[in-house]
Amino acid sequence: MIQEIHGDLFEAIEKTSPDTTVVIPHCVNDIQKSGSGFIVPLFKRFPEAKTEYYKNKMQLKDVSFAFVSQNSEHPYLPRFLIANMCAQTGIRSYSTGPRDKVNDKPGRYAALVNCMEQVRDQMDFYRNGDSEDIPVEKKPKVIVMGPRFCSDRAGLHWPFIKELIQEIWCDYDTYIYYL
Repeated sequence: MIQEIHGDLFEAIEKTSPDTTVVIPHCVNDIQKSGSGFIVPLFKRFPEAKTEYYKNKMQLKDVSFAFVSQNSEHPYLPRFLIANMCAQTGIRSYSTGPRDKVNDKPGRYAALVNCMEQVRDQMDFYRNGDSEDIPVEKKPKVIVMGPRFCSDRAGLHWPFIKELIQEIWCDYDTYIYYL
């Protein structure tokens, strides 16, 4: 299930139940530039995500996870899990002269799919642990709350990304926020 919600993601995550792991995915680039877009308020709210992002040089298809505080019901799980998905090569640029290199679509679908699968695998592990036989009522609750990632500055097509979410994260409630 995917819902698109007009509102502030950071206000919404504070209202989630403390026994829920909230996965916050977003798109980052492979040159570690982070001066605009969703990443600015995210890194301000969750400095752990910024530390994790700058810890190692990321390449396309890499995901770095930042574990932020503990889940009240399941202390071995994070309360918030920031997924820095490297699905963008460079930053968006436009020509200002004849010699400028233009990068009007730095996002890469293949890298995004790979990243989203890694995020799904991490969510599956948090929900199921080492056993798929956990009764549904005892499984930790894991949800996705994020922005319309990779569609603005990365230049990818949001309706297609939404289809990817529905296919790859089909087992998870997903809430996408926009302002």
